[in-house]
Amino acid sequence: MRIAAALMVMAALPGAAAAKEKVKKERAQVVLPIVVEAPTEPSSHVHSFRQREFWGWQRARYRSAMTLAEPVVLADVGGNTLIAAGERLIELQARSKNFNGSLYCTGRVPNPKVTGILLCLADRDGDGRMDQLWSATGSQKYLVPYPNARSRRPIDPVAVTPVDDPASLALQLGFFVSGHNPIFGTHHFYPMLSTDGEIGYIFDQSKKSVPVKELPNVFGIGGAQITLEGFEDKTYRARVSRPYPEGERSLVGEIPTQTIYVSVPG
Repeated sequence: MRIAAALMVMAALPGAAAAKEKVKKERAQVVLPIVVEAPTEPSSHVHSFRQREFWGWQRARYRSAMTLAEPVVLADVGGNTLIAAGERLIELQARSKNFNGSLYCTGRVPNPKVTGILLCLADRDGDGRMDQLWSATGSQKYLVPYPNARSRRPIDPVAVTPVDDPASLALQLGFFVSGHNPIFGTHHFYPMLSTDGEIGYIFDQSKKSVPVKELPNVFGIGGAQITLEGFEDKTYRARVSRPYPEGERSLVGEIPTQTIYVSVPG
């Protein structure tokens, strides 16, 4: 339902209606580039945690961000929507037939009924100023996009300033257990991205269903490796026996799907 609502809002954006010239729309594949740092704990460290707790994380950061020198008003998006001067815009990497480059995006939309929309700006002509509006869907808090973005229209060029404050770019990439399947006896481990050391963005496509009857159990997840050593009194004991690889990596969200249950007589 969330993605359907977001797509309905996107479809309602008039886009070219705000521009005097008719602009051909294009679609791009988008990812969130981040930089993962080296772990600060040795692989011998044993983490103790329960379901729905964030654990075993490494420091990471957004690859880059920008702020605008002046606001960009987007009356065609709805209400008095604008991207304010000084507001942090996070980089997404875009690739289309005619454009390979960076989009700088905000998930903050003033209308609380509009969820999942990422408003993005691009420097299409490479002169150091943002000159084109794009939109995408994804996580507004963490800026993890679903795979596609769409160009909307040109904007009046606006100068930008790189964001250098490390605290503004800080992330944590760790792990999360959502629950378990009592029929098969497996527990559901996921990679998770967080901005505050708390529950964050779960990467469903990297889910690992892990049995706990015979331990230790060693398994890979999201490029890392976990050694699950114990599970007693609803508490797990595990080591990050191989951390997430250091350096740059690209993140993308999995498009939600709706499950329909059908009852078949007989």
